[in-house]
Amino acid sequence: MAWMAYSLWASLPKLVRGATSSARRQSSSDGYDDNYVVRTDADYVTVLIPARNEALRLRPTLDALRAMPQVGEIIVIDDQSTDDTAKIAADAGATVIQGEPLPPGWVGKPWALQQGLTHVNTRRVAAIDADARPSKDLFTLLLAEMSRTGSIAVCANGALRTTSTLHAAVQSSLLATLIYRFGAPRLIDSSTAPSDVVANGQCMLFDTQDFKAVGGFALSGAHMTDDVALVRELHRLGRCVGSIDATDCLVVDMYDSPRETISGWTRSLLFPGVASTAEQNRTLAVVGGYSIAPLAALLVGTSSRSARLLVALTYALRIGTALGSRRAIADQRAGVVLSPLLDAVTWLALVRARLRPQLTWRGRAYASSMLEQTESQ
Repeated sequence: MAWMAYSLWASLPKLVRGATSSARRQSSSDGYDDNYVVRTDADYVTVLIPARNEALRLRPTLDALRAMPQVGEIIVIDDQSTDDTAKIAADAGATVIQGEPLPPGWVGKPWALQQGLTHVNTRRVAAIDADARPSKDLFTLLLAEMSRTGSIAVCANGALRTTSTLHAAVQSSLLATLIYRFGAPRLIDSSTAPSDVVANGQCMLFDTQDFKAVGGFALSGAHMTDDVALVRELHRLGRCVGSIDATDCLVVDMYDSPRETISGWTRSLLFPGVASTAEQNRTLAVVGGYSIAPLAALLVGTSSRSARLLVALTYALRIGTALGSRRAIADQRAGVVLSPLLDAVTWLALVRARLRPQLTWRGRAYASSMLEQTESQ
């Protein structure tokens, strides 16, 4: 998930590099040369990629990471894949860890990342999804923000690839539900209310020692909405979490169609298992307020000038929100201005997700108890 409108910093500290302790990878038959070098000294960044049947998406991510000077080692955790994920990763020079079977009480992504974390010795570690496409400035920005804020973690909020105008409209409508609830992403610190703590887990940088000390990805191991669960636990422990606008240096290739996007995003937009029932119901009320109410008023008719003005102002605000977040859409941006027309569909999809939460993901079925973690809190 991503929503963008931040400040960028003009002065970025230089990355200090120490002596290199390296192990040269063998050349492959898949077009890679033998010049890729693993660097495990402390000042480089180790990158963890959880991958379950990602053979069709993984290679562009690996290619991009190999070209980034701050990256010392790429570790791909092959999460019980049945395709060529492991081979593609190995051919690219990545360290491949064969993931152990999923234990009870864990969700796949945090379990894979926790296994990878035990192999990290550098001062900084990044977790990045297999469908994320970073460019060279990404880690410069992440490292600068971590240094500036002293955060235990920093989230990178990239742009989302879409395949058509309709796809962009759907994606923009889904993003609007986050903007209306939380505004632009910002530093999470002691002044942030617990219910306002959110994050984008597609790409995060961590202080390795501090993160391991508090438990690492085990903090969110039992949550299907693992990114939000993780930062809320870090917030509860008194840690700061930073955030950067990475729309110019990170593109995420999540879904190929509007239907896949609606299914994938509504699975987690209500933060099931993290947000309480009351918080989820408030979300539906807020989203319904700006999407359903004005539309219903127009269809029924407005009997007063003030009512017509209210409808007009609501739609003007919604159009402004769409235009303000257009950087979060990597392409097909003409669809952004059409997104308010789909808000009612988005709301109905969220209602369906609330009544019939999705308990399967990546070919795994999870217990309904994982969606009830906060009900007793």
